[in-house]
Amino acid sequence: MRNYSTYKIVWDRRGSKGNAPVEIEIHLPDGSRKYVATGLKIPANEWDAKSRQITNSAFATKLNNVNQGLKPSVVNSLIVNKI
Repeated sequence: MRNYSTYKIVWDRRGSKGNAPVEIEIHLPDGSRKYVATGLKIPANEWDAKSRQITNSAFATKLNNVNQGLKPSVVNSLIVNKI
């Protein structure tokens, strides 16, 4: 068992049609996974699966910066609260 958490940005993990949510997937040290909503929903043509970022959107840079800023604070909160 590892003693650290890993995380990544995921889009449409439930196979939605149309706009789908962008979420943070966190793998906790005990092997469990938690998903945290970012509040963003985007269509398939605005998601780059390889880089795991929003593209082809007028707000792509701003939204990606928000997502990158959310990850560390969300992960730290989960670890501290042992959720």
